[in-house]
Amino acid sequence: MQFKISSGLKSIIGKDLITDDFVAIFELVKNSFDAYADRVDIHFLDDAIYVIDNGKGMSKDDIVKKWLFVAYSAKSDHSENNNLNADYRRDLRSKRSAFSGNKGIGRFSCDRLGRNLQIESKSSSDNVVNILNLNWDLFENNISSEFGSVEVDYNTSNDFSVVRSLTCPSLNNGGTVLEITKLRNGDSWTRKKLLRLKAAIAKLIDPFGIKNDFDIFIHCARELEVDSQQIDSHEAEGLDDDSPYKNVVNGKITNLIFERLSSKTTKMLVRMSDCCNYIYSDLVDRGEVVYRIREPNSYGHLKDIKLGIELYYMNTKAKYNFSRVMGVDSVNFGSVFLFNNGFRVYPFGEKDDDSLGLNARKAQGNRRYLGTREILGLIDIAGSAEKFKESSSRDQGLINTESYTELRRLFMDKAVKRLESYVVNVSWKDKLDADAEDLSRIMTDIGKSRVVEVIAKLISGKDIELLDYSETLIDTVNERSSGFESNIASLAKLAERIDSEELKKKIAVAEKRYDELKRAEQESREEAERERVARLEAEYIAFNEIEARENVEKELKVSTEALEKERKKTLFLRKVTSLDLETILEFHHQIGIYSSSMKHLIEFKLDELKYNENISEVDIRHFLEEMSFKNQQILTISRVATVANHSVSSEVVEKDILDFCKQYLLNVVSKYHQINVIWDDGDLDLIWVMKFRPLDLMVIIENLVHNAAKPCASASYIRFEPSVEAKGRLQIEIYDDGNGIDKVFSPNLDEIFDLGVTTTDGSGLGLHHVRQVVNEMGGSITVDAEYSDGAKFIIRFAR
Repeated sequence: MQFKISSGLKSIIGKDLITDDFVAIFELVKNSFDAYADRVDIHFLDDAIYVIDNGKGMSKDDIVKKWLFVAYSAKSDHSENNNLNADYRRDLRSKRSAFSGNKGIGRFSCDRLGRNLQIESKSSSDNVVNILNLNWDLFENNISSEFGSVEVDYNTSNDFSVVRSLTCPSLNNGGTVLEITKLRNGDSWTRKKLLRLKAAIAKLIDPFGIKNDFDIFIHCARELEVDSQQIDSHEAEGLDDDSPYKNVVNGKITNLIFERLSSKTTKMLVRMSDCCNYIYSDLVDRGEVVYRIREPNSYGHLKDIKLGIELYYMNTKAKYNFSRVMGVDSVNFGSVFLFNNGFRVYPFGEKDDDSLGLNARKAQGNRRYLGTREILGLIDIAGSAEKFKESSSRDQGLINTESYTELRRLFMDKAVKRLESYVVNVSWKDKLDADAEDLSRIMTDIGKSRVVEVIAKLISGKDIELLDYSETLIDTVNERSSGFESNIASLAKLAERIDSEELKKKIAVAEKRYDELKRAEQESREEAERERVARLEAEYIAFNEIEARENVEKELKVSTEALEKERKKTLFLRKVTSLDLETILEFHHQIGIYSSSMKHLIEFKLDELKYNENISEVDIRHFLEEMSFKNQQILTISRVATVANHSVSSEVVEKDILDFCKQYLLNVVSKYHQINVIWDDGDLDLIWVMKFRPLDLMVIIENLVHNAAKPCASASYIRFEPSVEAKGRLQIEIYDDGNGIDKVFSPNLDEIFDLGVTTTDGSGLGLHHVRQVVNEMGGSITVDAEYSDGAKFIIRFAR
């Protein structure tokens, strides 16, 4: 006994299985790719679709033994290339190490698109073109008929019938033309649908391996006029010419978005070594390689495949750039796409797809995990078809094999979690980093400390080898930074693990400077405390003497009325005097601490010189910068002491920063600088409560006003304009009407904040201190490059 096959099988594996027009087109493009084509042209006519490729084509023998053999795939039994001419393969741009299909049913996707199919195909060894004609409706006339009893017409021709009438690649060395007519949904191929198809095919192309050796073109003559109008408007819109979302139907389909994202986002790269014994991982943040590691491959079912993973974290700025360049926002573009042997597997990457479980996981902790809205990327695999089996319906993903299970685990553990560790603990800790497309926020002392902690924790894992790291980010931070101690502790672990003598020396030098600074501060505070105790003792003695005199006056029976009047006068004067004295003594106390600290630091350096210890240029720079900063603090306190009754405590306070700035500018700063100081809040009731050190904020304001007030700046005023944005952002614009920033800085305006950089007779430390203090407060300061009427700075803080 034997099975009999009904002609109705055609519909089951054709139009009923492949229910989406786009998926049908994808299958035909995949077949062209597997046929070693490096170009495919898809033409849409009023009632016909042509798919033309310059692949290896089919001989009559191929048609009979392969194409007409249902569910047989020469790709599956490795006989696809048996008769392939070696010269043909050598001349191709595209080299095929694996095939995208192997079920032997993709050819039936033509049934999804139209009722009639004509195939014209010629192999490199043929002298004629082989022509096959099918009418799919014949299989449906009588489903009691056997599948093999339906006749298929075959004939030959000397040439391809469409070569002269349609744009297509050269078919001299072989190729295939599919002519699909009597379209099932002919009216549905509107401009809107064709644009969607173009965007969908763009995601079909694997950006890893074949984007430069496999070209796909769409042609639709009826859309040429509208295309021309759209092209004229692109320059005005700023849309990228290569974007598949530029609303142009005709032309080559490209998708180079991953290359464009590379320098603007944080990305994680994971790949297997050629022998699959090791897994390599790179974390790159906006062009800077943060770390590169290697570890043994412990995934037994992934030992003989090619694997590449690229994940991009999309912060606010990256999403904006994506939308502006591509013409579609990143969320609607998709998330993590999966490519198997060079072509995309559906539905991975679709907007609402969560096949990899990212959103389900994020629901457990919104601020701890990354979901599909924050990640864009791809997984690229190539290997045995048995390991990664695609569902026959072509839009249901991969069958759950052991290899696929391990792939999901590797993706989560080696890619997602490590990208999360960096993003959550470095980028998300600084809310202003969401708006940055460069490393300016990560390059702060606080940012560097966070990066070091992440890497130190990573390499503490078993069998992880650190191959490379960013010397820019993995460095000691300023001794005044609040994160110095944790930074040094993490760096010490890192240096020990990678056995880096250079890093150990850096740590030793930084620790020495830090110890000197702490020692100087401790000794200065002890001196100040001794002075304070002595003052209190003197006040106590003085108070007792006053009381003794009052008792004598009583004993002398001074007039009660006169005594009462004198007492009231004394109490009033004492209250005023006590208030003034208390404030002045606090100023004196703070000045004593900073000046004493400077004295001790100078003594330490003199001791080093006395005993001929080597002092490097870097060490001298650090010493002078510290002296300058403390001197700036003393100068600021001395100015405040004569005109304001305000605390200059070095401790953190939680107050309205805008009110503090306004009062300090108008009541203190304006008294000392020959420049008109303006606070312009538009009479709005702006409030921004945050934690800060009053003296730090004073140093920022003093330096900015001092620079504008310099004679060489030629400014008549400096204006401060605060505003509070809806997204929890405070912005203070500071600008003057002076000469502006020297043109020498025009290539990179941020250089003016670097240590020692100046074009005047100044030290180049003022703006350096400003940036240090602003960064330590969790804010940012930038130069407005477009402002031309003077100099303009923008300070931002985020909640």
